[in-house]
Amino acid sequence: MALLGQHFLHDPHYLEQILQSIPHAHFADAVQVVEIGVGLGDLTARLLSRLGPSKSLLAYEVDTRLAQRLRSALGDLSGRLELVVGDVMQCKGVKDREKKQIKGLALSQCAFLSPEPYFLVSNLPYYIATPILTKCLRDALCVGMVVMVQKEVALKFCATENHSDYGALSVLASSVCCERTLLFEVPPKPLTPQRCNPP
Repeated sequence: MALLGQHFLHDPHYLEQILQSIPHAHFADAVQVVEIGVGLGDLTARLLSRLGPSKSLLAYEVDTRLAQRLRSALGDLSGRLELVVGDVMQCKGVKDREKKQIKGLALSQCAFLSPEPYFLVSNLPYYIATPILTKCLRDALCVGMVVMVQKEVALKFCATENHSDYGALSVLASSVCCERTLLFEVPPKPLTPQRCNPP
């Protein structure tokens, strides 16, 4: 089940911590919540149960086997899930109305994950985390994110100038984000299969 780099988070404690890290307003406001990599559906089910009754969850999953089992696993909640099966990095996006800039950084004219403002929540596969983060940071419609990544990626994302982890991802993130925070660490045990290096 980990052929595509998936490491499934199943521990209710850490899943709840992820949910608590999402700005509460996004469960009810007009911002689309997006998940990349539904995996076994543990986070997906919790997101759907927290979203307002009129809101849907837009989710991407590259593994067709996992996508097929997800709908039956979700039961009644599956009617509010818009599931896109395929490689998210091959997503062609949706044309934005105009090219926007934030602090002088030219952002993409194509929305990466959604044609409307969205908030990303994801346990990102380690091999593709940086490319996804980069595309989301350059997407003017991405209003924020709570993502679980390997610790090395998180440190680069949050690094400030003159820090040893400071690099290209740090520069991009600091030019776009008002706030970048390493929220908490997850040890290997709550993941299946366990990662060699904790995220």
